[in-house]
Amino acid sequence: MQPALKKSLTNRELEKLEGYLSRLPQSMTVEMLDGFFAALVCSPKLVMPSEYMPHILGEDESKLASLEEAKGFHELVIRHWNSVARALARKDKRYDLVLVSPDDNISYGKDWAVGFLRGVRIGGAAWGDLVNDEANGGIFVPLFALAHEHDPNPELRPKPISDDQRNLMLATISASLGAVFEYFAQHRRQPLMDSRAGQVMPKKVGRNEPCPCGSARKYKHCCGGK
Repeated sequence: MQPALKKSLTNRELEKLEGYLSRLPQSMTVEMLDGFFAALVCSPKLVMPSEYMPHILGEDESKLASLEEAKGFHELVIRHWNSVARALARKDKRYDLVLVSPDDNISYGKDWAVGFLRGVRIGGAAWGDLVNDEANGGIFVPLFALAHEHDPNPELRPKPISDDQRNLMLATISASLGAVFEYFAQHRRQPLMDSRAGQVMPKKVGRNEPCPCGSARKYKHCCGGK
């Protein structure tokens, strides 16, 4: 029997994770982490923890006081990754962005967009196909606007964003993520190269193994059942 998957992080657990991150001077915020993971789960290539963790931590984990605390931090991070993967695999629902409203509400959603674009940068060159796809790349319009809202370069900075525009941008991102996940589904199921024979061999996935699409479900209950 498959063990029950732990539920998404509660608000209290998200606050605990934010507390861990706040001790690391160059780390992401929880909002940024959510955007970062959304991009990586959607990405055309699999990005391993050894590659993405330095982006989260800022290459400095020394501020976590003990091994137990570091273990608790990593458990929350992996659970959040799994909850993002499960949410994006549900094609009938919008993705609920994890947003932390600042006191002045000036940059609401900015960190999420910055985190997503960081994930895009390490998620494979095929992201460029989506950015330049006029029919499917519309998600990048609000992402770029929010990420560069206070950019010191005036050429990158958009016009001031009203509350209504901000809410519309965030709703557009939320509604578009499922399509982005599907856009790269074929990339995530590409065959592997057999280095011994120099030939492309199909990647075999056991029915009870985790689905390679990143949904955290068994292959037979996800892409293997289609």
